[in-house]
Amino acid sequence: MNNNQSGGSSFGTGDEEETVVGFGKHHASMYTGSLVGKGAEVFAVMGYVIANMKPRRAGENGEWRMVVEMNPKLLAFILGE
Repeated sequence: MNNNQSGGSSFGTGDEEETVVGFGKHHASMYTGSLVGKGAEVFAVMGYVIANMKPRRAGENGEWRMVVEMNPKLLAFILGE
């Protein structure tokens, strides 16, 4: 795994399996757009999703897509619900 200057991680283009650290950008517009007034739980889950995005090959042509696997019971424990 190679880290770039922005703190993200790069991943290979081959078929090798590689451990990848999740990362994402959290923009200020998140607090003024469609999430306004939705509650603290929504923002906590969105932060979790953004931080845990990981690349995975998908589709017939094997292109890379960002994926987040969520376990509701684990997420409730992490968020203190």
